[in-house]
Formats: sequence, structure tokens, C-alpha cells
Amino acid sequence: DSILEKPELGLLAEREMARSGEQSQKLLSEFQDTLAERGMAR
Repeated sequence: DSILEKPELGLLAEREMARSGEQSQKLLSEFQDTLAERGMAR
């Protein structure tokens, strides 16, 4: 089945990608904050 034949599947996939992307961005910034705090604590 082609994604083009089922546009709703494509939209769902894009939404999932966006959601996981947002989550990884949040994790990344939290990780960087932790690193910064550790760096200052030294």
C-alpha cells in the first residue's frame, strides 16, 4: 500500500514524527541543562 493512497496514514506518521521530535528536543535541552549545572558545580 502506498502512503499516497492513504493520506490519513501519512498525516498520522508525520504527527508521530513531530511528537517524537518534540520529545527528543525536550530531552536534549534537559540533558544540556544537567550538563551545565554539573559544570557550574565543579
